[in-house]
Amino acid sequence: MLLTTKSEQLFEEFCRLHNIIPVRIPECSERQPDYEISFNGTRVIFEIKQIEPNEADKEFNTVLEKKRWATQSRNPDKVAEIIRACPQSLFFTIMLRIGIPTHM
Repeated sequence: MLLTTKSEQLFEEFCRLHNIIPVRIPECSERQPDYEISFNGTRVIFEIKQIEPNEADKEFNTVLEKKRWATQSRNPDKVAEIIRACPQSLFFTIMLRIGIPTHM
């Protein structure tokens, strides 16, 4: 049985709510995307990332729960940094290996 992360569960729920059938890409020993969806014959590949709260996020949530309000300077590039952490060469290698065109 394949264990899924909370973010994968939310992605699958989103798909169900929108009548989209996500196909889980079987895991192997190499890194690869998680899901494939077909839209009018076009294959769309998804890599689902679980972003865990850091210490600043946890502190913000604690203050918010206690005071019922909180302020914090947020890093809007947090997600972009996670995406950039995956080398493009790895991305293209994965896409080519599973037969996906890599047009950018």
